[in-house]
Amino acid sequence: MLSAIMIVKRVFEAFILLFCGSSFLISLITLLFILIRVRPLISDISLLLTCNTYVTLVGSTFMTLLIIIYSVIGQLIPSLSFNDYACELRSYANYVFICGFYYSCALQALFRFVRVVFAKVRLLQSRRIVVLAIIIQWLIPIFYILAYLLSHDFEYHPDICSCWLSFKNIRALSIAMAFVYGSPLIIM
Repeated sequence: MLSAIMIVKRVFEAFILLFCGSSFLISLITLLFILIRVRPLISDISLLLTCNTYVTLVGSTFMTLLIIIYSVIGQLIPSLSFNDYACELRSYANYVFICGFYYSCALQALFRFVRVVFAKVRLLQSRRIVVLAIIIQWLIPIFYILAYLLSHDFEYHPDICSCWLSFKNIRALSIAMAFVYGSPLIIM
C-alpha cells in the first residue's frame, strides 16, 4: 500500500514538472516570437504591455519550475535540506514575478480604460507614461515582497522542501492577499 502511494506521488510530481516546464516553454517561445516576428511593431504600446506580461509569465513559470525541481530532489534525497537563504531568495523571486503578473494585467486593464474613456488625452497614452507605469509596476512587487524577505517571513517547509509564507503567519498572509491579489483586482 505504501509503495502505491509513493508511485502516485511520483507520477503527480512528474505531471507537475511536465506542466510547469511546458508552461515555461510556451511562454518563452511566445515572448521570443513576439520580439522577433513582430519587432517592427514594438512602438505599439499594446504590444509593449503584452511583452511585459509575458516577461512576468516566463519569470514566474521558471521560478516555479526551479522550486518544484528542488522539491523533487528533496523528496528523492531526504538527507538534503534546502533550508538556506537561497530558498528564501527563490521564493522571493517567485512572489515578485507572480505579483508582477497581476499588476501587469491591471496595467493592461488601466491602459485600455484610459484609451477608451480618455481617448482625447494623448499624454496618458504616450509611450513615456506607459514605460513609466511599467517601471512602477515592477518596483511595487520588488520592494513590497522585499519586506517579507528582510523580515524572514518565508519559512522552510520540509514536507515540500521549499520556502513559502507560512499559513500560521496571519499578518503576512493577509497583507499578501490584500496587496498581491486584492489591489490588482480592484484596479481591474
